[in-house]
Amino acid sequence: MKTTFCLATLVALASGMAAADEVTDWNRIMLDALLVAPAPAAPLAERPAAIVMAAVFDGDPEPLYDIILDPNAVYSSREGLDYATLKNLARNSLEYSFAEGESLARGSGDLGALAMLVNAYGVLRSHFGSAEDFVEAAREATRLAERTDDAGLALATGTRLVIALIASGDLRQALALSEQALARPPASLKLGTAILGYSPFLRLINLHGKLLIDLGRLDEGAAELERVDRLARAEGDVETLGITHGERVVLARVRGDAEAALMHARETLRIAERLGSPFFRAGAYLAFGQAHILGAEWTAAREALDKGLAIARAGGAYVEAEPLALAWLAAAHLGVNDTTRARAAAEEALAVAQRRRTRPAECIAYIGWARVLIRTDGVRSRAAIEASLERALAFVEETGAKNNEPFIRVQRARLAALAGDGAGWRRELETAHRLFRTMGAVPRAERLARELALATGAG
Repeated sequence: MKTTFCLATLVALASGMAAADEVTDWNRIMLDALLVAPAPAAPLAERPAAIVMAAVFDGDPEPLYDIILDPNAVYSSREGLDYATLKNLARNSLEYSFAEGESLARGSGDLGALAMLVNAYGVLRSHFGSAEDFVEAAREATRLAERTDDAGLALATGTRLVIALIASGDLRQALALSEQALARPPASLKLGTAILGYSPFLRLINLHGKLLIDLGRLDEGAAELERVDRLARAEGDVETLGITHGERVVLARVRGDAEAALMHARETLRIAERLGSPFFRAGAYLAFGQAHILGAEWTAAREALDKGLAIARAGGAYVEAEPLALAWLAAAHLGVNDTTRARAAAEEALAVAQRRRTRPAECIAYIGWARVLIRTDGVRSRAAIEASLERALAFVEETGAKNNEPFIRVQRARLAALAGDGAGWRRELETAHRLFRTMGAVPRAERLARELALATGAG
């Protein structure tokens, strides 16, 4: 019965979070199992605590009160049990539930169940913890799955490992693993779908496209996203299709194509609302925020990003979501000249990215922090601005995220202009122009070319 309790709790939760359109069914399955299983006598390991986790990750705390707050529950009063408290109960119970489940799974010798358990725990830790936590668990789950004869499990855990590596900033390794897996296509694109809720192989194509964009290979990445878009439609894989629209927003942002960004943002939000999962809605709101920033629609950007940030703070989103939402919020606040809120958001974005150990988000946070300091302090904070941009450049080299470098160069040019360094301004802006042109960000390259030409004419 203990096995039923611990494994059902974590495996069902992971499946529910992955298969967003089936989350209610998975929670029901878990609850049915727990109703007949006596809970272990340990703090926060009661049946209600497991249901707390289900409700928290389902993103709907209201039904929770009617389900668990009864006279026989560990906590029988509604007093003080707000959503934040319930979330903390869920988080505090994870360590115990995982330790019990891991011990039971290892004792049974069922490597497949153990791989599923470790994989589930890694996802849960990524919602509350760091990218490093996610990578550690994903590596272990992948190693365990490879020791079984379950090809679907191996493909699913391998896909999750690529996702975790991207979150931590190990882009080169993620690219190598994705290309290694893509070189061995399965006989059916549905292999492993029952584990993740979407096709692992199609998600790998999506991730490969994302990685190519992050590495500055925009046209190659765009081709992969177009490919997975076609395949996901043919397979009816709505989750992967929605994620792909989100990645196409990022592509449009890097290119500087506001119209394409808004079109794909609308599609990813439409799909996210259909799925109902807080995980997908958080990503969609971040996509919408970026699209509106690109179109200088500052109020709409702030509204979308505030929604995404609320979901991320509640533990319902991927590890990079909170720092990225804050970084883009800082840019949106600057757009309406709300420098006080811009500064606060930029500072928090950097702190959260560092705490969550996600280098891609930290790189973007450093660029955002420099942008805020340029607008608010100017040359008075020259040393701090230069240090932030140097750190961002170091992250580009560490991670390989070349798509960030031209944005860093543009901020260095802005600082040089404020300092009266005409030669430095031109050098940095010409470098940014060359990088944008080389990577295929034509609209941004053209805008910088016009800026440089105007300065030459004025001179």
